[in-house]
Amino acid sequence: MNLEELNAALGAYFRLHQAQIEAFLTQGFYTRQFLTIISGVKDQYVANNKHLASILQPYIRGFTPKTDKLAFGTEITQVKRAKIDYEITSDDIVDMEKSALGILLQGVGSNTTNLPSGIANMVFNSILDKSEEEMEMDLVWNGAFDEATYPTPGDAEDINDGFDKKLDSSIDSGRLTPFALGAYSDAEVLDYTEEFVKNLPTPVKRKSMPIFMSVRNEELYWENRRTKFGTHTDHSDDSVLTVHKYKNIKPVGLPSMGDSKRMFTTVPGNMIMCEDGTGEERRLTVTLKPDERCIRITGDFKVGFGFRAVGKISSSLNDQVVFCNDTK
Repeated sequence: MNLEELNAALGAYFRLHQAQIEAFLTQGFYTRQFLTIISGVKDQYVANNKHLASILQPYIRGFTPKTDKLAFGTEITQVKRAKIDYEITSDDIVDMEKSALGILLQGVGSNTTNLPSGIANMVFNSILDKSEEEMEMDLVWNGAFDEATYPTPGDAEDINDGFDKKLDSSIDSGRLTPFALGAYSDAEVLDYTEEFVKNLPTPVKRKSMPIFMSVRNEELYWENRRTKFGTHTDHSDDSVLTVHKYKNIKPVGLPSMGDSKRMFTTVPGNMIMCEDGTGEERRLTVTLKPDERCIRITGDFKVGFGFRAVGKISSSLNDQVVFCNDTK
């Protein structure tokens, strides 16, 4: 098999399976299901939020307006450029043929005419799988923007700021006041989570509020619950996957949060992922470079994570819509 044959197979495979490839992309990015996707953002997304402290008053004859005025605030989410660059050389094809014949094509048989399409399948699935893994494990939570310097490729976490950095910057700027709950041990995750929920303002406690935490903390939550109450042994039942008395509030472990001790939540629809075009991060291009004896698979996109609003326009906790603890 030569470069021309593989290039044709890669192009044909992508055109034939584009819908499946795009569907596959969204499966590995676990946190994406909790995000509101905002497309068409070229540079930055500016969300305006407002607050009016009070408007109602008892009747009295005459005009008695309150001194409180409508206060406005903005929350800016910047998109940053990212890319996928992957190269297959003529030397790589030799190794791919050996691997594909020995492993990938076991169900296809030894007919070498199937080899290019089999390798195309292997290449695309590997690229997309790794892309989604890095979006989840390196970028959406752990991202911290760092400008790349040619010709050294940067790391996935350098693409843009993730939600951990967004929470920190909101706290540092005074737009978010974390709950002063202090540190906690593994045996205290259940009680700590319930205390976290007790600190939420009353108006939001009736909303659907996932309490985001690490997967490890989610596991400890159920272990603590079993130890403390002992009556619910089937924790796959959604009716028991709640916090305190609130059936609408549940702990949700995000793979991206690793070993973090942070817990956070926000109102529905407030966590956002901004991108330049609809599904743009899924677009790949296959280019044959005969003079360089290689095939290049490339993809360019823009992405940014943030909140539509954080709050703290006034001094009242009731004005916040993002909440977190004070431990990382």
